[in-house]
Amino acid sequence: MKVTVLERREHGGLETSAGNAGLLSPSDAFAWASPSALKLAMKSLVNPDMGIRYKFQADPALWRWSAAFVSQCRHSNWERNSDIKYRLAEYSMSMLEALRENTKIDFDAADNGIFYAARDPEAFNGLKAHFSFLEDRGLELEFLDRDALKEKLPALQARAHIYSGAVYSSGCKTGDSAKFSQALAAWCEKNGDCKF
Repeated sequence: MKVTVLERREHGGLETSAGNAGLLSPSDAFAWASPSALKLAMKSLVNPDMGIRYKFQADPALWRWSAAFVSQCRHSNWERNSDIKYRLAEYSMSMLEALRENTKIDFDAADNGIFYAARDPEAFNGLKAHFSFLEDRGLELEFLDRDALKEKLPALQARAHIYSGAVYSSGCKTGDSAKFSQALAAWCEKNGDCKF
C-alpha cells in the first residue's frame, strides 16, 4: 500500500507520542469504565486536586459520552472489557517484539518490568485482589512484601520503610515513545512506500 502520514510538525512522533509515558504494560490493561470510576468521577466534581477530573457542563456530546461510559461501569462489563483489553495488549506486545526484531529500531527499551507499590497493608491487599484478575488470565506477577521489594529494587533501600509491598510485573517494558515513533517513521520512509 502507498501510505501518506500527515503530521502538524515537520518530524513525526512529536505530538501525543512525545508526552506518552512510554509504558509497554499489559499489567495496565484494566478498562477505565468500572464501578470505582463512578465514585472517582463524583469525587472529582468537588475535589479539584484529583488527577482525573470530570467537569459537568451543558454539552450534549459530553452527556452522550457520559451515558455510554456509565453503561459500561457495571462489574460484568468491566470484566469483559478488561479481558478484551488484556488480550489486545498481549497481542500488541508480541507484534512489537516482531517489529523490533525486523526493524532493529532503538528506542531505549528497558525490559526491567514495572512495580505497583502500596504504602499500607490495606492498599497492598487491594492491589493483590485487583491484579489477581490479570494473573488469572496468564500475566506473570509477583506479590512482594516490604522485604522482598527491598531485595528486588535496591534503589528503594533508603525509602523502603514507607511501602507495605508491591505487585511486580516482570514482562512489562518501558521505552521512549517519541524516539520510537520517529525511528519507525524514518524506517518506513526508507524501507517502504511511505512518505511524510
